[in-house]
Amino acid sequence: MKKALCVLFTLIMILSVNACLADEAGLYGEWYAEELGLVTALTLNTDGSYTVRYITETEPSVTGSWLAKDGFIFLAGNEAGILNPIGDVLRLEPDGLFFFRDKPEFYTPGSPVADAAPGAFDGYWVSGYVEVNGIPVEAALLDDDTDLYIEGCKAALGGGLFGDVIVDMEASDGALTLGDASASVTMQMQEDGFLRLTVSGAEETMVIYMVSSSAGSGEEA
Repeated sequence: MKKALCVLFTLIMILSVNACLADEAGLYGEWYAEELGLVTALTLNTDGSYTVRYITETEPSVTGSWLAKDGFIFLAGNEAGILNPIGDVLRLEPDGLFFFRDKPEFYTPGSPVADAAPGAFDGYWVSGYVEVNGIPVEAALLDDDTDLYIEGCKAALGGGLFGDVIVDMEASDGALTLGDASASVTMQMQEDGFLRLTVSGAEETMVIYMVSSSAGSGEEA
């Protein structure tokens, strides 16, 4: 009886170790997190090292070591922290950033329509995406409320960015433009039906991808 119990205990220990190894093996490879257009790729290597790459920035990769222990993943090095496995997701503590297996997909802007007539811009437009770090992020995530009402070359620019003004735009090379020495506004129609709004100032350029909306279509500019 005692011998049978020893054999059973040994089998349980082997199965437990194998289960741990299987769980750890499932951690190897690439994990992706996305926050406001910044994509972070975390690679957990089989030799106990890791790398972190910021896909939407030009910063170099950082490296370190990792250890799976007591149900958590401990990171040491430049990106020290603790990863908490929750199902098929890794949560970085205490930041709350979630890492997934699938690489995030983003809206890809269509090409500008080179010969768009002024009438192609007519209608009411609301913010759909705002470009952050070179990647279009959903406007709702950034609380962007930019909206436009366009009729011919006259436009009503609204939302926090413009503060509700009515302006006369100039039609040129398939685009509507407005500018002075300090800033410029350019509107281009895209092949995917979005309106690309580019606002360039002395220090930065903001790009917003506007979507056509039936709401407000009765407004007069």
